[in-house]
Formats: sequence, C-alpha cells, structure tokens
Amino acid sequence: MGTSLKFNVVVEEREGSYVAHCLEMGLVAVSDDLDALPQIMSKLISRQLEFALKNNNPSDIYHPAPKEIWDKFECAARKNTLEPLENTEKRLKTWPGLGLEQSYATAYC
Repeated sequence: MGTSLKFNVVVEEREGSYVAHCLEMGLVAVSDDLDALPQIMSKLISRQLEFALKNNNPSDIYHPAPKEIWDKFECAARKNTLEPLENTEKRLKTWPGLGLEQSYATAYC
C-alpha cells in the first residue's frame, strides 16, 4: 500500500484574490480564481516533497505556516466555521509508494 502524508490548506480572500496556506509546509499560493488554487498548491506541495526526498533531507518538508494562520484555522475549527472546498489524493510519480492527501478549507473566524 505505501505511506500517505496529509497536508491541510487554509484559503482566505484578501483584497479580491484568494490566498492558500499549507499549514504544515508553510507554502503560499495566490490566485484570482478560487477553483485554480488546489491545483496550484498541489503542484507546490508535490515539488517541495519531491525535492526533499530526492536530496534525502526530510527536514525540508515541514516548515509550519505562521502562527496567525494556525490561529485562524484553530478558531474556525472551534467555531465550526471551516468550510471544506476540496480533498485531493495523488501519488508521486517518482515515489510510487508515497501518497499525498490534501484538505482545502476556508476558515471564517
């Protein structure tokens, strides 16, 4: 079966654009199109993960998002105002035994 890593992505609207933050990796993606964000972020997550594995440096995987982003996520979770946008799963072509799960949500707090 293999190993699966899970990453949570919080999306918020800022000044007419959408900003996605991967909580565990600290990656940020911006788009004017909300529907495009999961694909953009998925590509960023995959590339960072593949780079870390290729260079045998797992410490490159986890760099948490800033505290303010985690606080928004936790506040929304407590208030039950996380609105799921999309869940994706994929396998890395270069690492067949490794799967990625990504959960996207807007955090209203």
